[in-house]
Amino acid sequence: MTFGELAEAETFLPPHEELAARRGRGSMVARLARVRGRLAAARGEMAEASAAFRRGLDEITQLPMPFQRALLELAFG
Repeated sequence: MTFGELAEAETFLPPHEELAARRGRGSMVARLARVRGRLAAARGEMAEASAAFRRGLDEITQLPMPFQRALLELAFG
């Protein structure tokens, strides 16, 4: 990822994260948390990445979505 792509992703995420949380869409909150975690990891912000992955896992464990959970766990490492 280039710096421009990271900046573009950072601009894209917040309104979608807010909307998913406001609507109570746990699956989307988890998916966006995975993206947020990968974005933070790409920037070397490991504490923020870990927090994002944990937030996603907290959401997804309540849902019958094993594939999405596996993707989160894989990204988290």
